Amino acid sequence: MYKLIIVEDEDKLRNGLQRFVDWAELGFEISGCFADGQAALEFLSANRVDAVLTDIRMTEISGLDLAEQIFHRWPGTKVVLMSGYKDFEYAQRAIQFNIVYYLTKPTDIDEIERVFCQIKHRLDEEHAKEQQFQREKERFREAVPFLREYFFKDLLAGGDAAAGDWQKQMELLDLPANAAQLCCCLLAIRLEAEETFSSNGQEPRRTQMFDALGDVLQQQSADIAYIPVTRHASSDSMKVLAVSLTVRELADFLEAVRAHFEEARLHICSFFRQNNVMEIEASAENIEKLSRSVSGIKAEHAPADVSSAAVIIRKAKDYIMHHYHEDISLEDVADRVFLNHFYFSRFFKEHTGENFTDFLIKVRISQAISMMRENKYKIYEISSMIGYKSDKYFARLFKQATGYSPRDYIRFVLQRDDDE
Repeated sequence: MYKLIIVEDEDKLRNGLQRFVDWAELGFEISGCFADGQAALEFLSANRVDAVLTDIRMTEISGLDLAEQIFHRWPGTKVVLMSGYKDFEYAQRAIQFNIVYYLTKPTDIDEIERVFCQIKHRLDEEHAKEQQFQREKERFREAVPFLREYFFKDLLAGGDAAAGDWQKQMELLDLPANAAQLCCCLLAIRLEAEETFSSNGQEPRRTQMFDALGDVLQQQSADIAYIPVTRHASSDSMKVLAVSLTVRELADFLEAVRAHFEEARLHICSFFRQNNVMEIEASAENIEKLSRSVSGIKAEHAPADVSSAAVIIRKAKDYIMHHYHEDISLEDVADRVFLNHFYFSRFFKEHTGENFTDFLIKVRISQAISMMRENKYKIYEISSMIGYKSDKYFARLFKQATGYSPRDYIRFVLQRDDDE
């Protein structure tokens, strides 16, 4: 139920509005009735109200003055004005203060019900948008660790984004404005023992140890980010970028990093019964200097490193490959990888070279051709089996992709392949 207050200085009309309109049926409950604008304003200051039905001419504070206060202080509250006068000045001010409806007395109950049905519809839409916004906000909050990792990796690898873009990204990721000047160091972690290699063809033990090390480090501190930069399956070493998320002295930062790694080292050694050696390969006063002093990072972590970006793209593609026959959308896939769908759309295009819709169509058309080769299904059956309810829409997409209609493709392409 939405909260409503009625403001009317005529007792009879105020009581009538309260008693003879079925507010509950309209989706509203009356939180209060007031004889003047001053009392209503005091109530609004202490209580959430979704809609206000008010007379214009009242003592103390008029309905228009009340509407002005609501416009500036509670802009989401809907105001409906009632007046016995058809005054152009009133109408002008009503528009100025975003009054949703202007009713002329005597007001018909049917008209009031019609107006508040429309108000409820508007409130429902706004409420749904707010819920969606909160879901997107929560999803973004969950994605912040990955986005920070991606940001620092890109910066370390010499990202060429404009300064203004970096500034926007830092604000979104709740980083200090001078994030490029934050303390950081690049750490080379080497596993010492030969026993870390697997002898039975299973996943190398060192990979398990590196994964565990990364997990332990990430739990060490909320104000230092530990980001794996490179890790090769054929090597017993990895590099980790440690970045302070707050402004601090370099000496204090390095001391904290050493303490975190020592605690993580002891934990990993105890669990795996192995020894490992930690070495700081390079460090600088800030990440900007480090990106210039460490060469080859971008090339080093590109093909061999299983980066977070690659993992997300792989998960997204796997989901599409397993669910292409369903009515899936970009939002569905973004949800699976815990990213805002607007960001995911750009992210997918950046890392695959094609947009989500084109990739989904390509997968479906490829599956359709495979089904055609089996020569077991009719065209409308294939259309339904790959996720299209309309076989005409499928035929149009198929012709755009192949240059043939589905029937012509079977007749001319597949039969020709069979003959050859």
